[in-house]
Amino acid sequence: MNNVTNLVITPQQKEDQAIKEAMALGHQNPRGCGKHIECLYANGADRKIEDFLHVEVSDIIRDNVRYTDVDIKVCNDTLHPNIEEELNRNPQGLGLRYPLLAEKRGSKYSLISGHNRLWVYINLLNATTVPVFVVEDKGSQLDKTIGAILANNNGPDVSREYQWTDVVSQLQKISSLGGFTKLSDEEVTKKEFEIWMDKISPHKFKSKKWRGRIFKSFFSNNSNAPAVEITTDENFWDLAISRNGYPTRYYYQNGKKKKYSSIHHTCPKNKAIILTGKADGTSNEREIFMILNEFINNQNYSKTYKGYNIHMIRAIKKTKPTPTEMMDLRKKDRDLIDNWNKMLSNFKGSLRITKLIYPAQLTAETADTIYRINKNNKLV
Repeated sequence: MNNVTNLVITPQQKEDQAIKEAMALGHQNPRGCGKHIECLYANGADRKIEDFLHVEVSDIIRDNVRYTDVDIKVCNDTLHPNIEEELNRNPQGLGLRYPLLAEKRGSKYSLISGHNRLWVYINLLNATTVPVFVVEDKGSQLDKTIGAILANNNGPDVSREYQWTDVVSQLQKISSLGGFTKLSDEEVTKKEFEIWMDKISPHKFKSKKWRGRIFKSFFSNNSNAPAVEITTDENFWDLAISRNGYPTRYYYQNGKKKKYSSIHHTCPKNKAIILTGKADGTSNEREIFMILNEFINNQNYSKTYKGYNIHMIRAIKKTKPTPTEMMDLRKKDRDLIDNWNKMLSNFKGSLRITKLIYPAQLTAETADTIYRINKNNKLV
């Protein structure tokens, strides 16, 4: 009989090895950072770090506990210079004191902490890989959501504080995971709201004024009352483009920042021309005819973008819509775009609007609404 002892590697040993490998490249120990400890503790789940990897940026799913995915201005003005300074100091660490935190999801990695840093890597450093600590898949989804919220609070490598709209969005997520017991009862919900606020925002929004505003928005969004709407400014469009995995609209020429024209903002990976616009405007319709004209009359354009289709990012313009009204308005707009596809089918070639994205415009919405073309040329 063979006396063979199988070597069992414990979760703690895996974590020790992962941290050791990261520190050998100049990264810092996440167990020495309060916000990382909070994230790993995850509302009592006490997760371990399973691995340290350099992950392809295309394999990272950018889930977020913020209402707005990244802050483009902070990324450009603050985070990018800081990462470049750290990169010059320690090239092996690729510019990060702490690797990003992510959880394995199938063959991909769901990002827990590091959305702004990832945006800088993709859009400003043109990086293809990024250092990642892979966190143990342990605890309920609610536990992990709390961990992610706490991980993105102020601390090392955090580029911005939470805004009140972030907190409303976080409460919506907590509610969807069963964190509130009786949303029909305002008094009960208010008590549970205060408990959650003390947990997820212990140092900010403590005044009655701020908490009153946040509760009003959160509670109204669980009914059919008018919802809080985010401004559709340039930052809105940049964030929608970024979180859906498209290249930035900007490029640098002779040290000056410039914006691609609408018909030249493309995504080679998806073979798509990216159009953005408001549903009540005529700019997208005009741009479609411009693209058609280029395909018909510009041999270089038609050759460069052969096989490309149109991906459209649209926003609804209505003052204080309810979630139900927003859904109805998007349905009407989608019918319009289906008619545009019918028009496109009359022209020689395969150009179609194959993807339609409505970015989240209300704090009640936790994700963008996306439609794709089916075999009947309908967006579903």
